[in-house]
Amino acid sequence: MSKRILFIFIFLSGCHSAEVTRFSSHSYPPTSTVEVFTDALSIKRDFVEIGYVEASGGITITKQQLLDDMIEKAKIEGANALVKVEFWDTTEYNYAVKGDVHKPRAKATMIRYK
Repeated sequence: MSKRILFIFIFLSGCHSAEVTRFSSHSYPPTSTVEVFTDALSIKRDFVEIGYVEASGGITITKQQLLDDMIEKAKIEGANALVKVEFWDTTEYNYAVKGDVHKPRAKATMIRYK
């Protein structure tokens, strides 16, 4: 029985990933750093929005881990910054634990400086 509980905990807690939705087929070379802004008014340079990045994780994943995932994905996509970063939790019933589990999610807009 304890092996089953351990398996369920590992299954629910450890996974996290980030996915990208690009606004066009244009690609950019990868970047080495990505800044993070809560709103576009804070940015003092001209830029173009290149797409969305969304991240999700298991029950033990932190918001910082989701943000780190989004930053790494944004670097690969050639973004210079993330704007309008938002975090929330989703709740779903899990039959294995016979109760609700809360999973963190995040999203942001990727931008490229002109």
